[in-house]
Amino acid sequence: MNLSLILSEAYNLKDCIITEQQGGWTSLAYRVENSSGVYFLKVYDKKRKSTAKWTALIDNYIPIVIWLNDNFLKARIIEPILTSDNACKYENRDIICLLFKYIDGETIGDNPLNNQQIEELADIISELHSHGDDVPFSKEAITENYELAFNNELLYFLDTENENRELKDIVSPFSQKIKDLIERIENLKGLIKHKQIPFVLCHSDIHNWNLMQTKKNLVFIDWEGLKYAPAESDLYALVNEPYFDKFLSVYRKKHTDYIPDEDILLFYKYRLKLEEVWEFIELWRTAELKDALKKENLFGLKNELLSL
Repeated sequence: MNLSLILSEAYNLKDCIITEQQGGWTSLAYRVENSSGVYFLKVYDKKRKSTAKWTALIDNYIPIVIWLNDNFLKARIIEPILTSDNACKYENRDIICLLFKYIDGETIGDNPLNNQQIEELADIISELHSHGDDVPFSKEAITENYELAFNNELLYFLDTENENRELKDIVSPFSQKIKDLIERIENLKGLIKHKQIPFVLCHSDIHNWNLMQTKKNLVFIDWEGLKYAPAESDLYALVNEPYFDKFLSVYRKKHTDYIPDEDILLFYKYRLKLEEVWEFIELWRTAELKDALKKENLFGLKNELLSL
């Protein structure tokens, strides 16, 4: 993987100093610097099964993120860099690359948000939720359909013998709870589809690890989950936070009549819970975890199952 050559040929960035940084389990991360500036490079390995999920919609969400940055949320969200031929990504047989302007700041992570950060987050989300119908790109691929894409796979896993006894032994005692949760989600989906719920642009993955603090302001990162969906697709992640009332008071300056829909909040809460259980199972089954992380993965899976 010759990153220097890729940066030179695909992005016209010459003589780069490339430094590996801590990435997530979905991609590798690099700081890239040359005479023209500092950038952040994400590299997805096509050998990982998870790569298909996280890269499938790049060509759909990156143009919208650029549009948001250029017109409404400058320096408050990530700023993607197109390739020299105006493509959203660089891709070859082995990898997919995304390039962004580098954010000089610290991830909020495990730290609580202070009052200023709560207000900034609310302002970013309220601005984001002001857009949808005005987006000058197709939203079809990112439009919420309320489906569980992994539903059949998960049920098959629960109802059949599995080659990994350790994993199956952990999950089996919770099989009925998982099936009950699937049924609750399906019932909620039926209720929601009969409601006239407006759709807006949503980040769909709000948590402190997707927030960075620079010297000037809060920045919202990792937009792979961008959706055209009910506002609750974002707000369900915040309703149990101690600062939610403060957040809502700022949010309602733009969305004065907004009242959270309890059915939709529950739908997203339950779907996320099921997604997290399935992601742990998938990581183990596809052997994408190094041995050192397998115990940590099983610990996380057990915690998710116990919280059902």
